[in-house]
Formats: sequence, C-alpha cells, structure tokens
Amino acid sequence: MKRHLLTLTIMLVAIGVMPAAAQQVTVTNASITGDTFWTADTEYIMDGNVYVEDGETLTIEAGTVIKGLATPTTGDQETALIVARGGKIFA
Repeated sequence: MKRHLLTLTIMLVAIGVMPAAAQQVTVTNASITGDTFWTADTEYIMDGNVYVEDGETLTIEAGTVIKGLATPTTGDQETALIVARGGKIFA
C-alpha cells in the first residue's frame, strides 16, 4: 500500500511540473508593422517570407520557439525572417 501511495505521489508531482503546451500561431507571408512582440508562451510557425519593414520593430522574448516550414504553402521558395534596412529585431 505504501509503495502504491509513493508511486501515485511521484506521478502527481511529475504531472504538476510539466509545462503547459504552447499555443501555435502561423505567420504567413507577413509584413511586421508597428511594434510587434513574439512571446515565449506561443510557438510561431513561419510559412513563407516574413518581413520586418523599414522603421518597424520585432521583439522576440527569450525562450520563444520559432519554426519555419521547409516547403511553404505560399508559393515562396523558402521560409525566412527578413529584416529590411531600417527595421529592427530585438531577441
């Protein structure tokens, strides 16, 4: 009985410390306009080229997961985060 109680306690503690799954946001062929923040509680999936335009800022919080599709659905040949001259990225 004690062994079952110990096993149950360990399982509950392990479940309690597991991080919650991050929500996913797909960013498709976008132009970043204005001050934009990508946060660690969201996983960003880039589909095609994403641009930080001249005079605009993208801030990426530490621990943020950003992925790119190997084969974009947008018709682009690649997936890339492109910062235009005058654009800013803080990561």
